[in-house]
Amino acid sequence: MFKQLYLTYKAISPSLKLTIYMIVFLIISGIISLPLYLSEINMLKSIQSAINKVEDDVTKGKQLQARCSLPTENEKEVWNEMENEFSRSIPPEKKLLSLVKDIAKIAHDCSIYDISFSMPDANSTGNHSTISLSGTDTMAGPIPGAGAIPPTQGSETGVKTPHQLLITTSFHCRYRDLDRFLKGISDLPRVVKVDTLKIDRKLPLMSVKMTLNAFYAKEREDA
Repeated sequence: MFKQLYLTYKAISPSLKLTIYMIVFLIISGIISLPLYLSEINMLKSIQSAINKVEDDVTKGKQLQARCSLPTENEKEVWNEMENEFSRSIPPEKKLLSLVKDIAKIAHDCSIYDISFSMPDANSTGNHSTISLSGTDTMAGPIPGAGAIPPTQGSETGVKTPHQLLITTSFHCRYRDLDRFLKGISDLPRVVKVDTLKIDRKLPLMSVKMTLNAFYAKEREDA
């Protein structure tokens, strides 16, 4: 059998033998190099995966940039106006003097001339300091007493939390004047709400005692 194969091999032309040698060489080279090629293929796959991830991150970044673009000049103006409106509605300080003057002016415009204000004394719980305004009298100097209800516990330091400031007013007026007075309070730029209202019906004028709740947004400090 081997002799027959040998005779067959000798009968093959030299050019055909060279071709067979080359084919065998290529097959052996491919088998030997296959692990190297597989390693390079895996490396190319990992590189492609990294490129795809970077492309996804870039796409997400562009989408985020489009959603979070810098505000326009018009948007800045609107935001500034909102901040100013908030400062007018809930000022950063108590500003008792200006608030009492505003309420007294409303009362005077509504023909209420004997209005008085009382506020809890900051140095003594339960005590009140009373200020009376009549006619067109004006006030000068600091207003005694400033009792504020502390903000909700647990708020973080530096967060602006609305504080409440109670102001009690007493006066005599007619029904229609009281209606005008309440409307004037609701129209104040600052947030002031009527907390309690007590009316004692008398003639010719009724006696009114009202507790107002004003707000301010002073930053909370650590205890």
